[in-house]
Amino acid sequence: MPESLTLDRQSSTPLNKQIVQHIRHRIANGQLPVGTRLPTVRELASGLGTTTLTVHSAYAELSADGWVEPIVGRGTFVKAPARPADVIAELALDPSPDGVLTDETRVQRVLELRSLASADPDPAAYPTAAFAEVLQEAAQDPSLLAYSPAEGDPRLRTVLVEHLRERGIVSTPDQLLVTRGASHALALLTRALTQPGDSVLVASPTYLGFLNTLQANAVEPLGVPFDAEGPDLEALERLIGQHRPRFFYTVPTYHNPTGVSLAPARREALLELARVHGLLIVEDDVYGRLALQGDAPPALRAGGDADLVVYVDSFSKVLMPSLRLGYVLAPPPLRERLRFLRQAEDLCGSAFTERALALFLERGHLRTHVRRVLPRLRAKRGAMLEALERFMPSGVSWSVPEGGFNLWVTLPAGGRFGDLYPAALRRGIAFAPGSAFLAAPAGNDAFRLSFGMLSTEQIQDGVEILAALIEERLDRTAGPGTLPRVGGWP
Repeated sequence: MPESLTLDRQSSTPLNKQIVQHIRHRIANGQLPVGTRLPTVRELASGLGTTTLTVHSAYAELSADGWVEPIVGRGTFVKAPARPADVIAELALDPSPDGVLTDETRVQRVLELRSLASADPDPAAYPTAAFAEVLQEAAQDPSLLAYSPAEGDPRLRTVLVEHLRERGIVSTPDQLLVTRGASHALALLTRALTQPGDSVLVASPTYLGFLNTLQANAVEPLGVPFDAEGPDLEALERLIGQHRPRFFYTVPTYHNPTGVSLAPARREALLELARVHGLLIVEDDVYGRLALQGDAPPALRAGGDADLVVYVDSFSKVLMPSLRLGYVLAPPPLRERLRFLRQAEDLCGSAFTERALALFLERGHLRTHVRRVLPRLRAKRGAMLEALERFMPSGVSWSVPEGGFNLWVTLPAGGRFGDLYPAALRRGIAFAPGSAFLAAPAGNDAFRLSFGMLSTEQIQDGVEILAALIEERLDRTAGPGTLPRVGGWP
């Protein structure tokens, strides 16, 4: 195998990722059949002229993703891949947020499946080499391998203050709490601000992971209609009066799942409404640095009262999901409550990885990484929009994302789309069913597509297959769809 694998040392793709991509490709096209024994780590490293650590990292990733299986004392062997039919049999086909999140993880590990379901960055673009360097440097400080403050590494919180200035936010280190990603921050906020039976306002559609968090805490989500400019503020104000919700959760910049951003006038009106009613806003800004069309709008927190807008961010979308590092900016009393809950839950985070992230940010690696990935994301967005325009039958509509990885597709009313999800899986395509993004799930006439992970060719092929499946299920006598139109929809 070393003879057929040439590493490009001028490429921006790390060497271990090149090895992974090469072996995955050879397994997928049958050149490495099931049961084939791969070279040992030392053999492959010697043949490629690289370190054993590089090869070991590649083999570990291939094993974690189910491509190969290490057997102690014998070696590493190509594993029989899961097939779409096997996956479909295992999937619960549960339209709830928990069911869809579980399915997204499973389908990523299947050879023949192309996932348009997961809102994740492209693994080939992970800045693994630069992050490995800062990890190695952080490892030189033994104190980082011990327990650490529950609020997070002081150096990271100091660096995050400057990081936030780029989003127009003024803060101090003692206002910040480092978390295990944005989902962890949202879970802590839910525990701190609600009790079972309380209600929380969300856009409809909204991020399905947060709906899952609310369900786990027995909190009722109240859906606010969402259009091309953001949430319907008249409906939001009406719900405030009727239910006295604990807070309003929103993704105002590159909204998940639609990709659109709140219009400036709607942002200002939302902040004014929050001031009048004393409504706490929880702003999720995980896509805020992934502008694909013009400059990103400023964060809500930049123009809002510090006591009214709690700000949540993470590095999962802009760097690597498994990094599991995020943070929350909150007023002192709430931040202290969050620190208490975090300490009671798992004592503290990992000072080692938190310090590595601080070094990564200090050295400008994040800016370099974002400059490198944004052109790729724009090309992928362009490929998806072009394919939707070219292949989708009349009556299907979609949002035009201004940033992030996602867009929202609405199908015409009256079609027979109940089996579209499993039918797409059987054809090797995964998407995220729309009902999982709604506070009150209804029907099968919308879904989210995500373009971050796949190549432009895979995106175009996937959309073409989906379009054919939709065409087969259309009722030509039906009128337009019933869900709210967003972005580029009529």
